[in-house]
Amino acid sequence: MKFREIISSVLAVVAVVGAFAIPFAYQKQRMTSDHNVRTITLTGLAPQGIWTQDEVNGGNYWKAHFKPAELNLKAGEQIRLILRSADVVHRFYMPQLGIGPIELVPGHTEVVNFKADKEGIYPYYCTAVCGDCHFHMLNMRGLVAIGKEIDTKTAPIINEPLCMVNITSDLPSFTDITQKGHFLFQTRGCVTCHGVDGAGGIPNFNYVRGTVPALNTLASKMSLGSKDEVEAFTKALEIKEGPAKDKPEPGLSNWPLSFAQYQSVVKTIEGGSPPLKADPNGPEPPLFMPSWKENLDHEQINSIIAFLISEQKFEEHTGWGN
Repeated sequence: MKFREIISSVLAVVAVVGAFAIPFAYQKQRMTSDHNVRTITLTGLAPQGIWTQDEVNGGNYWKAHFKPAELNLKAGEQIRLILRSADVVHRFYMPQLGIGPIELVPGHTEVVNFKADKEGIYPYYCTAVCGDCHFHMLNMRGLVAIGKEIDTKTAPIINEPLCMVNITSDLPSFTDITQKGHFLFQTRGCVTCHGVDGAGGIPNFNYVRGTVPALNTLASKMSLGSKDEVEAFTKALEIKEGPAKDKPEPGLSNWPLSFAQYQSVVKTIEGGSPPLKADPNGPEPPLFMPSWKENLDHEQINSIIAFLISEQKFEEHTGWGN
């Protein structure tokens, strides 16, 4: 065999061996690389208002109650986050780690890679109003802990596996408008952002005020200066048509101003309100006031307002210098 033929045969063998060896080496390298990456799958579920790590498929979606995700990461871990929706469009958002918002369309998968190098506990959300249970657990909120442990006592709202109530058009009977407003405040999800009885204090990242505003001082913002004035305005709210500018309620010291501020509150509830950024160049605050005009009728809105103004605390004067 001539020298040139020998060289050609050797090169052919090398080429064949290389054709198998190179992909194998690449695959081995990839496997080694993947071995150092922790993969976490999160699926958005509208019926429960949660993110879950459980396997969700067509066979168990309608039957199972899934467990909310618990993400405890080691500091320095390399994470591959696989995001899915089991039903409707969700929007995944973890602003403090610079992830999202990422729109999740059913049937499609989104992948995010990041390094868990920022120790702390960070919330993530669904920022698409995806159903009746969206506001349960604070807008489908979950928590990721990096190098720390989640204290369940400080985050009780995310540990309830089920939506608070099956919201339907049929409401229980109530003895008064304030009681009805309290029920709606709880079951329509207002409580998850505005706090128990409207006390506020829920953190909202990069929001100019830092926390979601309290609503238990609404009476004073509507220029209602006493319990008597609250009761007088509540009477106007009890009328089916609600308060009217040309029908001032007796017992109110400044009806035009109170009525104008009432109209402003109704407009905000019906139309929603975007949160103002603390840092104009920073991420969008995850919690925002959505439009409720399609989900609450006028009487229901008046009931919620009646409940909130009833929560106002006024100083009591005894007549002895207090």
